[in-house]
Parts: sequence; structure tokens; C-alpha cells
Amino acid sequence: MQHLSKATRREFMKKAGALTVMQAAAPLAASLTLMNNAAAQVAATPSDYKALVCVFMYGANDHYGTVVPYRQDMYDAYRTIRGDKTVVGDYSGIALLREKLLPLNAITNKVVSDHALHPAMGKMQTLFQAGRAGIVMNVGPLIKPTTFENFKNRFTTPWALPPNLLSHNNQQAYWQTAFRGETAPTGWGGRMADLFLTSNGENANLTCVSVTGDALLLSGNNTISTKMSTAGVATMNPLNNSWSKTYGNDVAALDMIRALSTSSGQHMMTAQYANVMNRSLSTYNTVASELGTAAITKSDSAYMPSAHDQLPNTTYNPTNVKTESTPLAQQLEMVARMIQQGPAMGMKRQVFMVGVGGFDLHDNLVSQHPTLLKMVSDACAEFDAAMVKMGLGNKVTTFTASDFGRTLSSNGDGSDHGWGSHHVVLGGAVNGGKFYGDTPEIGLTHAQSIGGGILIPTTSLEQLFVPIAKWFGVTDGDMASVFPNADNFNTTALSGLLKPT
Repeated sequence: MQHLSKATRREFMKKAGALTVMQAAAPLAASLTLMNNAAAQVAATPSDYKALVCVFMYGANDHYGTVVPYRQDMYDAYRTIRGDKTVVGDYSGIALLREKLLPLNAITNKVVSDHALHPAMGKMQTLFQAGRAGIVMNVGPLIKPTTFENFKNRFTTPWALPPNLLSHNNQQAYWQTAFRGETAPTGWGGRMADLFLTSNGENANLTCVSVTGDALLLSGNNTISTKMSTAGVATMNPLNNSWSKTYGNDVAALDMIRALSTSSGQHMMTAQYANVMNRSLSTYNTVASELGTAAITKSDSAYMPSAHDQLPNTTYNPTNVKTESTPLAQQLEMVARMIQQGPAMGMKRQVFMVGVGGFDLHDNLVSQHPTLLKMVSDACAEFDAAMVKMGLGNKVTTFTASDFGRTLSSNGDGSDHGWGSHHVVLGGAVNGGKFYGDTPEIGLTHAQSIGGGILIPTTSLEQLFVPIAKWFGVTDGDMASVFPNADNFNTTALSGLLKPT
């Protein structure tokens, strides 16, 4: 990896810091130009920066209503199973109308497009057609390759299966750990980050950042993830402005509480508490300084902002088009701002996680799923556009994840819990405009279905994530420490997903 010299980095920090006030008031697209100008003055060689961003769709996305069979014979089978005589908007039953779908003309030798996207995902269709997004078919948790016969005979001929299939918590955890579900102490993103902590120097505590609360994905053996909100990093609530106003702004009392909170002692728990508090203060100072808020020092008797005090915000509008601000767009805006400042902070590798809920649509699928998919599609497209404007379009790879897929069969107003599902990987490093993995048969009973159209994955999480980890910089020798079950699978099956860099 290439590193900036200490003198060069100091100069970069100085120039970047000088832009902070302007950035706080400027649109993101404009501030990116300012930041790029500063970078050009101090960095003669390109940065070795890379980032991964996980977009988690909590509740289990209905993949059959996201990536939809489009070839006529496939669509007819789909419509027979999911449709009915009632047409409401874009739907017949819970089957999307074929004429409303957004065909995906894959960059292959196929004359007829096999699949299409939900009509609310126009921006994702554009990314796919532009070669900036690829779709991985029927991916999900496995311990080893599994067929219907293995599953059917699992009690008479024991077969290793992921624990607690169709359980939200367990399968969310398995996606994040690629190991043993929620009993695993670390996530694959955190284990991967362990390998790059030293490369990130004094800001290693920002190697893994969650903008969606607790994220097992980002916990490593040595990596502790930093949690942020869309407003920034929270600090010590007892020292916020409202607290000091209520109980009196006594400088000595505030300094005493600060000293007690951050001073180590002989007792192990006291030392650990002080370590956590000092880490929190250090993280806040770093992020606040880079994103435009005054940093806090131990001698500073002014109030310490809490989670309710927002960092100066920017207008997340990289395409210069007025867009609706959604919860996911706000989270990705914060990720974009952190990535924007990554080089100034000396970062080389970062892993981020964002997420949005509401996908557990046993009911009201027709009325609610389009809104959710539009949110994901629009936010991901805007985020990708921001990365391109930063000059990091090839350095940031984003992928979707979810608890599990859902049933092909309808329960009347929605679909129920499944297993395998389809997901998107996007960014400039992706060999996009293509489908990866095996396309499942459209039917309720076939060799890869356990009933109701519940798919046994044909692509394991390891087969999806190992190529991503290799792109990120994990060596073959370290891969087993990140993915303990990788040797059970052919992890070169999706080797063409990402371009070598």
C-alpha cells in the first residue's frame, strides 16, 4: 500500500481543515470539488483507499418482487403462481404486471432478457445497464453445498445446515458473521478489518462504522465499530448543553466529571471504562473536526454535544436533481461525508453498514414494497453518483443484504419467510450489467426448492463475499480467518464479479 509522508499528511489535513466551514454550508457536490482541489495539491500519487458499504434490508426482502422473471415462459409460470384476477396498480395479486417491469438487458449473448426489475427501481436499472451494478442470483447462508435431497433427508442422514432457518435474528446474524449465526462473537467485516487496522494509523477506530445501530458485521477480534447517527457521533449525555443549563454550568463540576470519566485507575473495570470514554472522545473529536464541528478537549469546559446535537449538514444532491430525503439516503449521506474525508484522516480501508426496515411483508406487499424498493434504488444511485464525483467511483463497492428471501407462493396479501434470494453489488469496480450464479427454476416444487418456492441457495455467502474481500485486499492466506467455511465451497465461482485493481 502507498502511504502519504507525515509532512504531506499534515499539509493535507491543514488544507482539508481550512475547507470545513465552507463544506458545512455548501452542497455535497460543491464541497467535493473543494476537497478534490486540496487533495490534488498534496497527493502526487493516487490513494490506496477502498471502502465497502453494506445496505441491509431488515425483515427479508421479497426478491421475487424485486428481480422478476421476464422471459415469457418464466413470467407465465410466475404470474400463474402469484397472480389472480384482480389488478391493482402494477399488480395482479402479488404478481407484477409484465408490461410495467423494467427489463434488464444483460451484457451477454442472450437475445431475450430473462429478468426485469420492479417498476420503482428505475435508477437501479440505469446502473445495471451502464455496467455499474450486477445481480447475484439465489445467494444465502450455507455451511456446505446443499440440495433438496440433503434437506429432505437431514434427520436420517444428518446434514450441516445454518442454524434456525427462516428466523429473522438468526439469519440476519448469519449474513453478518458467515459463521454460526447470532452466537458468533465477530462478523466477517470486523474480522476483515482486523487485517487493516495498522494501515489506518491513529484513526483505526473509524475502520468500521455503522449508521444503523448495532452491527455484528463490523465486530472483529480487535476491531470495535463506531456507531454514528445521520447527525454524527454521540458523546457523553450528562455533559450536554441542556444538562448544564438545568443543573448549573459549573466549570469545576464539569471538569471533575470529565476527569473522573476519562482517568484510568488500578481496578480493571475502571481502566476499561476510562479506555472506552477516551476512545469515544477521540472519535468524536476526529469526526467533529473533519465534518465541521469544534473538537472537544479535556480542558474544555463548554458543553459536550450529545446525540441530539447535529453536526452541520450538507445537501445530499450529487446529481443536482431535487430528491426526496429518505432514512436510507440520510444514512448514505453520512457515509459519503465520511468517505469524502477518508484520505484527510489517513484512512486506507473502511467498512460501513447502513440499513432500513419494513421488508417483513406478510401483508400489504402491494402497497408498501414499491416505496421501500424506490428508497433503496434511489439512495444507492445517488450514493454511487457521489462516489464518482469524489473520484472514488472505483474505490467503493456497495452490496445489498437481507435476512433471507421470501416464498414464491402468495399468502393472499404478501409472501412468507424463505431462504435464498437475489442481491445487487454496485460500484465502478463491479463487472456490471450481468447476472451471477444460477438462475432458479420458477415453480413451487423443484430440485432447489423446499416447498412454496423457498429456494435452497445455490450461491453461498462465502462465494459472494470472498471475491469482495479479495478486491478489498484480503490475501488468500488470510481468507480462512475471515471466512472459516470458505473451504467448503468453490469460491472462484463469482471471481469475475469485481475487476482486479
